[in-house]
Amino acid sequence: MVKNTEQFKEISAEVLRNILTSDSLKTYMKEMQVFDAAKIWIKHNNVIAISDILENVRFGLLTQEEMSEVMCDEIIAENEGCRKIVKDVKDYFENVYSQPLYEGNLNRPRGKTGVFIIEEGPSVDWDDRLDSGDVYLHFLNYPNLEEYKERSLKITVSDFSLKGVQVNNFIFIFGHFTHEHQNFTKRYDVTTNTWLELKGMPCEPLYHSTVAYNNGVIFSIGGFFSKDGFESAEQCDAHDEVHAYDICSNDWKACEKYPAKVTESGACSQGGLLFVSGGRLTNGDPSDQMFAYDMKANHWLPKSSMRYGCNSHVMVTVENQIYVIAGYSEIDYQGRGYVGKYSTITDQWTDIDMPLGRLPNEQLYSVTGGFVAEKKIYILGATRHRHNDKKSSVESPNGVLFIDLEKDIPGLELAEDLEFESKHIECMSFCVTLPELL
Repeated sequence: MVKNTEQFKEISAEVLRNILTSDSLKTYMKEMQVFDAAKIWIKHNNVIAISDILENVRFGLLTQEEMSEVMCDEIIAENEGCRKIVKDVKDYFENVYSQPLYEGNLNRPRGKTGVFIIEEGPSVDWDDRLDSGDVYLHFLNYPNLEEYKERSLKITVSDFSLKGVQVNNFIFIFGHFTHEHQNFTKRYDVTTNTWLELKGMPCEPLYHSTVAYNNGVIFSIGGFFSKDGFESAEQCDAHDEVHAYDICSNDWKACEKYPAKVTESGACSQGGLLFVSGGRLTNGDPSDQMFAYDMKANHWLPKSSMRYGCNSHVMVTVENQIYVIAGYSEIDYQGRGYVGKYSTITDQWTDIDMPLGRLPNEQLYSVTGGFVAEKKIYILGATRHRHNDKKSSVESPNGVLFIDLEKDIPGLELAEDLEFESKHIECMSFCVTLPELL
């Protein structure tokens, strides 16, 4: 290998640091090999300040077995300068629940940055709805969004039960098992391709809640409670309960109730506050209200209402602005859609004239899986609503929609170079780094 060549041993410290900090190393080297290469260079050059070199090795990407081997290596065990590295690494591996919150080079993944899509739910044919569904993972290469990988995780879940939140390169999934009638919480490590079972939400099986992350805590707002499955959940009233999952302690607690009883609302974090908008009320109407949750005060603050009520929508943040993108709003309920822009500085809304239903032969029913990349807002999982004399049906899209924020008059466009064929009518998307070895 290159690390054993004389040419590698003679490179300068600056060149070595550039190599060790490269995200592309994952394409041909595991992290243990990165450590071995650094060790060979250190020994050959009789380096004393070895911590200046080894701080660029991402020890958090090692397995537990590899980490134990590294801790016993004489080059680390006998060097005082490496004590902080050893302490950080030990803390990282011992505090399993806190790993997603670690900010630093220790666990920063190497690989391709892109959009990770988790897709689940019932069959797109509502007359053939399944009791459980597979969960599919798609990875789209960023920024040109060409399809890169698909994998079925084969998790048995109930209809419409999954919700997801991203924290750095970890994804938290909330749902419940179809036949056991209990909620679960799972954490997926994109870097290592591993799952961790966490404490489930201590309440009855929950449908159509809204989940969002803010400052070390994941919140679940509203939704339906039901013990008998999705069919009975449709007949239940929405609730106003708010549950908070503390990532470090792996525990749940109840928060101040949301000011309205809603389901299918949207949420995002901005400026230390958790914003929640819209949602379907108990009478079936979409809400136009928005509130912001102050974690320190455990209190919901009223904010300016949207021009239109909406539900089954996404909220994405761009600097100090929040975009609400909805396919199902009180404009007409036929999928004409609504896009609004909210300023967190002025507490004012601006409507954007780009109805979602003007795409050829499409009427959008719900919008899920929104994310921001390079001044564009991408929308995945936007479903079409079709009507005929006998019934209405919901169909999955065959592409990705986006809004180019750099245009003078932004409008909804179809990413024609990407044919993302959805298998189900629910999906979530997250911007992550996927290692090549997966």
